[in-house]
Amino acid sequence: MKMRHSLKRSGAGLVICVLSLTTLGAARVRQEAVVPSEAEAVRLESKIRAIEAADTPGRTRRETVDVSEIELESYVLYGLAGQLPVQVETVDVELRTGQLAATVDMVVEEGLSASQPIAGPLFEGAHTIFFEGAFEARRGTGTFDLQGVRVDGIPVPVFLVKALLENLDEPMDLDAPFETPLGIDDVVVRERSVRVTY
Repeated sequence: MKMRHSLKRSGAGLVICVLSLTTLGAARVRQEAVVPSEAEAVRLESKIRAIEAADTPGRTRRETVDVSEIELESYVLYGLAGQLPVQVETVDVELRTGQLAATVDMVVEEGLSASQPIAGPLFEGAHTIFFEGAFEARRGTGTFDLQGVRVDGIPVPVFLVKALLENLDEPMDLDAPFETPLGIDDVVVRERSVRVTY
């Protein structure tokens, strides 16, 4: 009987230890979670400047640099602050092999209706936008295949999004290949990072 009680106490003690370690481990992960910051935005800015500096006539040597999800998020929030037509509150970038996705909480200020009579009334105010698609760039030419869009959790047909973009003051044709800037040759989307060859 004493042995049985001893085993019960030992088993209970083991469970308590495991639960304690699990809780402490989870707390540590939360504490160490990387969040967007000005420092990460500056890190990406320095990479962009290095690419700009390397874009010289007759250059033959190629280099690569990796850009992380957190650097992209930080650059949108801090590096592009005040330069975007909308106020971005939060951004969550997800990179998978050949695919990129982002969830953006944004505020579109009033007055957009005057300049964008079609899209303005639909998007003024606070919204959560999600989009995903396939992206790559090879030999200086990039392509993006938009595959899904949600506005405030509601799916929006891709053809409708493309039509709205094509009717902006500065039209955007998502189906058209585009020239990569700064002499960038290749952009490969990998798991949680983007590899840029320039």
